Amino acid sequence: MKKTLTALFAAAAVTLSAAPIKPTFYNKGDWRIGISENLTKKAAKLKQIQLAFFGDSITQGWTMYWVKINGMKAWNKEFGKYSSKVNFGISGDKIENLHWRITEGKQLDGYKAKVIVLMIGANNLGKNTPQEMADGIKNILVTMQQKQPQAKIILCSLLPVDWQMKNYKAVNEIICKFADSKSIYYLDLAPLFLKENGKTQRLKDGLHPNEEGYFLMAEKIRMEIDRVLQKK
Repeated sequence: MKKTLTALFAAAAVTLSAAPIKPTFYNKGDWRIGISENLTKKAAKLKQIQLAFFGDSITQGWTMYWVKINGMKAWNKEFGKYSSKVNFGISGDKIENLHWRITEGKQLDGYKAKVIVLMIGANNLGKNTPQEMADGIKNILVTMQQKQPQAKIILCSLLPVDWQMKNYKAVNEIICKFADSKSIYYLDLAPLFLKENGKTQRLKDGLHPNEEGYFLMAEKIRMEIDRVLQKK
């Protein structure tokens, strides 16, 4: 009998336990510690929510009201209809930091989410190989399935990064295969940020979306959320 994707992931998690990217807490004095602690407290108060977003600065940017260019307007326009949503994005997070937050940090514990939107890996580009990054993302997916078995997971592609064009593509080519269209869905957002000649667009600094980029990205994610929520 063919193994289910979940079973394969579980087996992979054991195999990958010695991989270079492991759950890692922040260094002492890191400004993100306080933010992570607040998100853990917030998670502890939740019961049932529709959407949970996990990621780095690109994800935090949806609600990062204190910076000039953010995704707040797009967040309100496209996700405003959902009664309960939480943004667990933290700027600067790597794959290992996010994995720690959903394990030791307990940011997936105590509540049930209908849909989890995941985008992570930009801060690992150039520091880890594409395969190491993909293995780390796979381990995050395993953990999410274990802690939130009822949730549908939308795995978003890495966005183009001006100085890491080859590596971001290589990562996406691997992680797209993690989707099973049952509990994990892959959403390729990279084309929104590429011109016909392959150069980047709609990125304010070659990495983070500008306001137009956030609007286009929000619309595509919202359409995928609606599609996934219709599935049994």
